[in-house]
Amino acid sequence: MKWIKYIWYLLSSKRFWLHLFMAVALFVLLVLAVFWYLDVYTHHGESVTVPPMLGMTLDEARDFLEGKDMHLKVIDSVYNPKLKPEEIINQIPGPGSKVKTGRTIYITIRSVRPDMAVVPDVESLSLRNAVSKLENAGFQVGEKIYKPFKYPNTVMYLMQDDLKVVPGAHYPKGTVFDLVVGSGLGQTRVIVPSLIGLTRRDAEAVLFGAYELNIGNLYYHESVVTGEDSLNARVYKQVPDSGATIRIGEFVDLYFISSEAYDFLVDTSNPGLPAMDSISSTLDSINP
Repeated sequence: MKWIKYIWYLLSSKRFWLHLFMAVALFVLLVLAVFWYLDVYTHHGESVTVPPMLGMTLDEARDFLEGKDMHLKVIDSVYNPKLKPEEIINQIPGPGSKVKTGRTIYITIRSVRPDMAVVPDVESLSLRNAVSKLENAGFQVGEKIYKPFKYPNTVMYLMQDDLKVVPGAHYPKGTVFDLVVGSGLGQTRVIVPSLIGLTRRDAEAVLFGAYELNIGNLYYHESVVTGEDSLNARVYKQVPDSGATIRIGEFVDLYFISSEAYDFLVDTSNPGLPAMDSISSTLDSINP
């Protein structure tokens, strides 16, 4: 029974009780110190109200928060031409939220420079698909302009500031494009104008603007080699011929030859009426 005597000896020893008391006191002090540190570190019981900063610029918000023990951090930027550069458009936490002092406010601002995007090719797509494709690319859809066209509710082309937009061009995200949409063939019939000698751009202007007709297939003679050649190429044949009567919205196929070749053939041909007919007949045998 030696262990019973040993336990009794410890319990009756003043040194044992002194050491036990010191250990408990040290543990309690340690726990209190930890809670005190956490209380100071987390600012327990101290909170501030997040002020509204939407509509301020980044510099204005920084000046506004000076001395308020809060910090700003930009986490995203979005371009919107209707807003001021670096204007705050979102903040987390939101205005009126209660936060600890020293809290970081995360904000989204309007970027100074717009993000650029490639204009998708929406020509010949249905109106719904074209709108979806444009919006997915980051653009906006403006007016829908209906013109006579063989295929109703089909996008003919895009316009921006009254200019035709070429697919593949780069524009700032958020740009608004107007859609020229087909409305079907009209009942009105028009006489096909003569387009001989015109460039593609001039031929489009005549057909679209004055007669509400559309360009159909394009054929280029082997003399048209470079991109500059195609811009300056001249119409030497058209189908239907000038003078034919068709409904508005129908197509006219155009045949092009280089500007230099056109001028040469015109200058060396007979001065009479059959001049362009003879050019067309000559080129038909070699035109693709």
